[in-house]
Amino acid sequence: MQKINILIVGAGVAGRELVAQLIKYFSNRYEIVGFLDDDQKLQGRKVSGIKVLGKIDDLPSQIKKYKVEEVLIAIPSAEGFLIRKVINACQ
Repeated sequence: MQKINILIVGAGVAGRELVAQLIKYFSNRYEIVGFLDDDQKLQGRKVSGIKVLGKIDDLPSQIKKYKVEEVLIAIPSAEGFLIRKVINACQ
């Protein structure tokens, strides 16, 4: 079975918890290619062993680069404009 490449938007607490759950329960299904987060301090660093590849605005290029099939939003406080931004970037 080929794994599905995913990107996680949000490398904060929720993102780290999501990674832990994905690795624990779905490691045979998903390949986490990286995080996207607008926090400048996280750029280029690893969070829970997963690299922060860039900012949310980089989503279209990262989807193409890594052949991402699913994007997960791990920002509990995300407002509608941010969710729309992610959805539009995915389209």
